[in-house]
Amino acid sequence: MRILRQILRHKTQCFLCFLPLAASISLADPNALLRKPWIMDSEAEESRSIHRLFQSSVKIVGETIKQDRFGRNYRITPALVIHYIIDDSYRKEFPVLSEADMQEREMLALVEERREIDAIFLGKGIALCHRILKEKDKNINPIWAEKANRTTNALLRKYEDKRAELFSRTDPYGCYINKGNEISHLVLESDDFRYKVHVPKDLIFEGLFRKDFGRRKEDQSVVWNLIRFSEFLKTNEQTLDEEMAENILLQEAGIIEKSPKKIIFSLGTTFDKVTPSYNEKTYFRFWDERRGLQSSILREKKFTRTKENEDYLSRWEHINEIGQKEQFLMKEAYFYKRPLGYFLSLSYPESEKEKAEQYWNLIRRSFYSKEY
Repeated sequence: MRILRQILRHKTQCFLCFLPLAASISLADPNALLRKPWIMDSEAEESRSIHRLFQSSVKIVGETIKQDRFGRNYRITPALVIHYIIDDSYRKEFPVLSEADMQEREMLALVEERREIDAIFLGKGIALCHRILKEKDKNINPIWAEKANRTTNALLRKYEDKRAELFSRTDPYGCYINKGNEISHLVLESDDFRYKVHVPKDLIFEGLFRKDFGRRKEDQSVVWNLIRFSEFLKTNEQTLDEEMAENILLQEAGIIEKSPKKIIFSLGTTFDKVTPSYNEKTYFRFWDERRGLQSSILREKKFTRTKENEDYLSRWEHINEIGQKEQFLMKEAYFYKRPLGYFLSLSYPESEKEKAEQYWNLIRRSFYSKEY
């Protein structure tokens, strides 16, 4: 809240937010969570956890290049010291609970390459991983957590006069949670808007591939922000005749291929600067306006919204590039308690209803705000 008030004087880029239909990039499947219990000696823990990742490389003569679970390169010295390679193939990621020791080395590499704000983002995620571990054992204080915390605090002091930039590029942050050999979900947290939510693993944060994490605007009465997570869906198998017929339609339309269908999770937040025109019951209208849901658009897309327990279920008709009609659904939830408000939505093709129900249950069950 304090940081948010300090950045209200900064102007942000204006844009119009439509129904969530943007693209994203998917991740590689992750590895296993360390099953053995964390030990009290943090120095020994770091040595053991780092060693587990490259036991086959202990006897190497020179440096070895390897890749982490996300396909990013790092070097291992004969002394088993990790150096992340920050090159054109590197991309940002949230830290993984069982590998936060590795991510602390990644953080140092970002600092060395003068990507200090990216290092702050990663450091916040590492701190969240540490807090999650401490929920199970209050005595867990691994050395990687202490090192990452010192680095993060030093960088935050350095960028103390650049609050707006930090806000747009380091909040929210997160930590992937492992179960067995796979990531189960992402824990996402925001300091500025004071929320926490669990996000399904296959929904990928679009902000990882941009300089700024989301879309935001400030006017005289409110600051609002929107972030999105997307999942590309596999196309259904077609018969040869169906595929040929579709290719003809694409060629006639001058299109190489159809845009892939997606499931999109959107999370919007608002901070009131003055008394707003909306209240708890009319808060949804604020987001309808920001998404361009005008009466003419609603009629054109045959958009309907019905109450579903405490949430809403919206339906609309989408016509794709070759003129085919597709039905889309969207789960929506709104929370407002001045000065903070939250908007959650999950849009998906009607054919993905079962998967979307599972996603929405996780999101809604886990969403938490410190203001409520």
